[in-house]
Amino acid sequence: MSVTDSPLEVILPFDFQNDLPRLRCSETIEAHSDTIRSIVFYSSQSEDGCESQLATGGNDTSIKLWNRRGNEWQHRKTLQGHSSYVTCLWLMRRRERLLSASSDHLVICWDLQSEDSLWRRKLPDEVICVAADASEQTVAA
Repeated sequence: MSVTDSPLEVILPFDFQNDLPRLRCSETIEAHSDTIRSIVFYSSQSEDGCESQLATGGNDTSIKLWNRRGNEWQHRKTLQGHSSYVTCLWLMRRRERLLSASSDHLVICWDLQSEDSLWRRKLPDEVICVAADASEQTVAA
């Protein structure tokens, strides 16, 4: 499956068909009240049997978490913590953490299990992107 960043407020998931370059849009998901800027897939030990999970960040300052059950995406939670555009999301798989960057000068680290923010760092300028190294010990923004 691939996901496209839409200039609108929707997520357009595409399923690959027989590994061919043709893509079929499987559904349209009304996601944010403004443009989506970042999308990341992740999986965690889900007690409710969800198959895939997705995080989206957008111009509406929010991060939304989604679960996929069968062929349907369902909104699970909205994370609030930024006061301006969410510009980038980065998944720290081993730690089950999500980093978010924003034009509000903040980098926030979220725990995907508790869905709480663990820490936040204010930088001198807007943050366009954020990443962690392979050890997940060092974060760059």
